[in-house]
Amino acid sequence: MLYRKSDKVVERRIRGEHVLVPIMGSLEQLDSIYTLNETAGLVFSRAAAGTPLDEVARELVQTYRVSPEQARADVDRVVRDLVHIGALEAAPEEEAVAEAEA
Repeated sequence: MLYRKSDKVVERRIRGEHVLVPIMGSLEQLDSIYTLNETAGLVFSRAAAGTPLDEVARELVQTYRVSPEQARADVDRVVRDLVHIGALEAAPEEEAVAEAEA
């Protein structure tokens, strides 16, 4: 499955950190600001750009020298959390097909 950035959040880089600010949703969500660490920021950026999660995990292996299993588990956890807070959403099927053909 491919993902894209949701229109419900804006992302900013402030002093090297990824900051996600909800702009739509419940009052509780609008009161939240999410700061991502370096690894989660990389996962967010790549997943939001439609990069397949297997490729994101391979990049974590190369960048942080973790095992492929650990990298994939981290990617899955971060993506799940980002979907939960509304920062990422599944890309429509036609986008996924176009990406796979590119």
